[in-house]
Amino acid sequence: MDKLVCGAEHIDWNSNAERIYIRGYALIRGKNIDKNYKVKKSLFIYNDDRKFIMPAQNELRIDITDKYKDDNTNYDYAGFEGFIELSSINYNKPLSKGVWKIGLYLNANGEKVETDLKYVGDKKELKHIIPKELQSNNKKFIRKEELEIKDGFIIINVSDEKLSSDEYIKNITINSPMAIELKKNLKNMKRKFGNWVLQRIYSIFKHKKIVENRVTFLSDSRVDFTGNFEFIYNELQKRGGYEINSILKPSITAKRSLKEMISFVNYLATSKYILLDDYYPQIYKYDIRDNVEVIQLWHATGAFKTFGFSRIGKKGGPRVKSKNHRNYTKAIVSSENIKLHYAEAFGISEDRVISTGVPRTDIFFDEEYKNKKISELYNKYPVLKDKKVIMFAPTFRGSGQKSATYDFEVFDIKKLYESLGEDYIIISKLHPFIKEPMNIPNECKDFVIDLSEEREINDLLFITDILITDYSSVCFEYSLLNKPMIFFAYDLDDYIASRDFYYPYESFVPGPIARTTSDIINIIKENNFEVEKLEKFRNTFFDHFDGKSTERVVDTLLKLDK
Repeated sequence: MDKLVCGAEHIDWNSNAERIYIRGYALIRGKNIDKNYKVKKSLFIYNDDRKFIMPAQNELRIDITDKYKDDNTNYDYAGFEGFIELSSINYNKPLSKGVWKIGLYLNANGEKVETDLKYVGDKKELKHIIPKELQSNNKKFIRKEELEIKDGFIIINVSDEKLSSDEYIKNITINSPMAIELKKNLKNMKRKFGNWVLQRIYSIFKHKKIVENRVTFLSDSRVDFTGNFEFIYNELQKRGGYEINSILKPSITAKRSLKEMISFVNYLATSKYILLDDYYPQIYKYDIRDNVEVIQLWHATGAFKTFGFSRIGKKGGPRVKSKNHRNYTKAIVSSENIKLHYAEAFGISEDRVISTGVPRTDIFFDEEYKNKKISELYNKYPVLKDKKVIMFAPTFRGSGQKSATYDFEVFDIKKLYESLGEDYIIISKLHPFIKEPMNIPNECKDFVIDLSEEREINDLLFITDILITDYSSVCFEYSLLNKPMIFFAYDLDDYIASRDFYYPYESFVPGPIARTTSDIINIIKENNFEVEKLEKFRNTFFDHFDGKSTERVVDTLLKLDK
C-alpha cells in the first residue's frame, strides 16, 4: 500500500491561456489532516535546470476521508486547488523550451514529501485543452506550449515551430508597435473594468453585517502563515472564538482567480479585523467601513531605510496624493522611538501607531523554541556544526518586487574562501524579492550554502555567529542575540541618494561598515566588530524584552467581546 496518495482530478487551461488551474487531492496515510492549518500544499513546475513553486489552497474533501476510512484517519483537508502562472513564473518570462514536469509538495501534519503529479481524472477532459501559441524571440518561429500525460504524469512540452511565409508576415503585423500598443490599451481597459465591477460588488457586500469575530489575513508576499502572521494566527487559535480567513499569494505579480477576488471584497466588507504584513495595493482602492480595523503588522522591525511616504520625491516613491497605506486604522511598532517614522511612512496620525512590540521577535525570548530550532537545523545541515557560521543576508536593490536585483560580483566568494574557508562556513539568505540565485563557484560549494528557501530567517539567526547584511532590518532582530555583525555597504552613497535612511547610517548601525570583500576579511580576522554599540541600539529600537508581543497585539488591537 502506497503511503502517499495524490492525484490531479481536473485541469483547466482553456479559461486563461496564461495559467493552468489544477484541482485534486493529496494525503499521507496515517497523517491526520482534519484541520486546515495541519496541511500545506504547493504546486511546482520544473525541468533539469529550474524549479518554480506556486501555492495551492486547501479544499475540504470529506469524500476523501470516506474513501480511505479503512485506517481510521481523518483526511478532510486532503483537497487542493491552485494555479501555475505560465506567463510570469520564469522570472516574468514564459517557460523556456523543453519538457517541464508538474509536481506537488505536501506537508501533512509535519511530514513533508514532494512528488511528480499524476492525472487521475477523466482523460476525455484533456482532449479539449487547446495548445497555446506565444510569440517566440525569433519572429520566424512561434512558441508552442502543449499539455501531455506521459506514463500518467502531467508535463508541459514547450517547443518552437517554424512559420510559413504567410504566417511570418501575419506574425510581424500582429506584433507591430501599433498592435502591441493596442493590446496594452485593451489590457488596461480590462483591468479598469474589473476593478469597477469589484467596487460595485463591494458596495453590495457593505450592506451585510460586520462579523465581530471575523479576522482576515491578506498578503501579496507569502503563501502561508509565516512571520508576524504565524504568531498572531497561533495566538488566535489558542484563545478560540475567532473566525479566521486568509487570501494569500506569493507576489504582487501573481494573479488571483475570480473566486478569490470576490472572496476578497466579501471579507473586506464583513470582517471586523483585516491584518496586513506588507504593501498591499488592492486594499487602498476601497473605502473601508466604519468600525472595521485595518491593522498593518509590517514585516520589518525597527526603522532603518525609508519607505512609504517617507520616500516622496525619490525614485519609486509614491505620489503626494497617493492613497497607499492611508486607510490603516492601526499599525504596530517595536518602540515608542519610531512611531513618528511609521506614521510618516504610512500617511496616518501618530496615535494610530502602537508600540506593542513585534510578534515575530517573541522567539528570541523563548529558550525552548530556540534550542529546538538549533537542534533541527544542525540535524538538517550537520556541516554547520563544525565551523563558525557567517550569514550573508543582503536586501535587494531596485524599487520593488518587479525590479529587485543584487550585484553578486561585489561579494567575492573565492576571496572569502581563500581567507576564511578553514574556520568558517557561509549561509546565504537572500531577500525574497531577489529571484536570481547566487552564483557559487564549484570549488566553494562546501563553503557557501544557499538557504534562501528556508522559511524563516529568524530561525537561522540562532545558529549564526556573524551576520553580514547591508540595509536590511534583520539587524534589529539579530541585535537581540548580542552577536557581532558587519554592514557590507559597497554602494552606500548611491543608496542614500535613491532610498535614504531615518538615521545617519555611519553612526546608526551597531557594527563596522565594510565597502569591499577585503574589508570584511580584515574585520573578521582582527575581531573588530564594535559590539559595544549593541546595547544602545537595542534599547533605542525595542521597548519590550519579555517575549509577549504577540499577546499584546491581540489584547490591544483584536479585542473580542465574548
